[in-house]
Amino acid sequence: MTSLTAENLNAFCDALRTNANYKTAAATIGVAESTIYSWRTRCITDQKKNDQSSPFYIQRGDAWGWWTSFVESSRREFFLSFTGQMMQEAKEGITTVVRDASQQVIYRRDPRFIGRSDAYVCATLGLEPWELEPVHRLLLGEDGLPIPETRVDHIPSNLRLRVLEAASDEFKPSSHQSLDVNVSGNVVHEQKPLLPPKDQKRVDIEELRKIAALSPEERRARFGGKAYATDAAGRRTIPALSPPLNDRPDDQNLGKRPGVEPYVPPAKPAPVDQGQPRPSYAKPQRALDHSGYGEGKPPSGGFRVA
Repeated sequence: MTSLTAENLNAFCDALRTNANYKTAAATIGVAESTIYSWRTRCITDQKKNDQSSPFYIQRGDAWGWWTSFVESSRREFFLSFTGQMMQEAKEGITTVVRDASQQVIYRRDPRFIGRSDAYVCATLGLEPWELEPVHRLLLGEDGLPIPETRVDHIPSNLRLRVLEAASDEFKPSSHQSLDVNVSGNVVHEQKPLLPPKDQKRVDIEELRKIAALSPEERRARFGGKAYATDAAGRRTIPALSPPLNDRPDDQNLGKRPGVEPYVPPAKPAPVDQGQPRPSYAKPQRALDHSGYGEGKPPSGGFRVA
């Protein structure tokens, strides 16, 4: 029996409306995921030929069309439903069932019996004491089953903003610009060679040799120089040196280095005569001479018995 029927193709589209995964939707009609892709390839081939006798040209509701178009329509319905669910959860939070440490469901208790004794519960429900069960203290639904305890968890504000940006263009930033600037380079500064002035006369090598052979006094007399430094007014300039860093009148050409004084050991005080030692009142020590002990000689006059 073939599984390629109009009923299975419509059932696959219905499964995609609740779960857009091909593998999960294919399991609902009892085929493999690879079979779905094979059907999709055959449907596209028949659609290009416009062969309406193909088994993939089906009726869904009141409309006729190709199976692949209905598949895409079902997937879009799923994404619209999923988007609406996200927006609803972003607004009102996510409702989850409360469980204990052992992952057992915690059920709601009847507010009438909270803090009440068993006798009160039996009197209210008209039960005998041996008929009372723990389920009688729980809140029951219309079907007579206990109602699970639930809690509402709200998503963080930053995720809520992302949901709104994905749902509507009104929440997206008006402008978004991302710049990644990474500039690397080397700056090379080349200094032009120093050139003499154009009106300067070129000095001959022989003339330079004659000037080098002159004595300092003759060189100063020729060029009008002086043996000491002068300022712009021709006055002699005396360098302002810092005072010496020690108490010596001259720093002995040490410049600004601190003077090194020789080490002079401190004088030792003269010994003081302490006089005679003070007498000691401690118990005197026993003599170290034991030569007369243990020789067995009785003392003169014998022993005296007390």
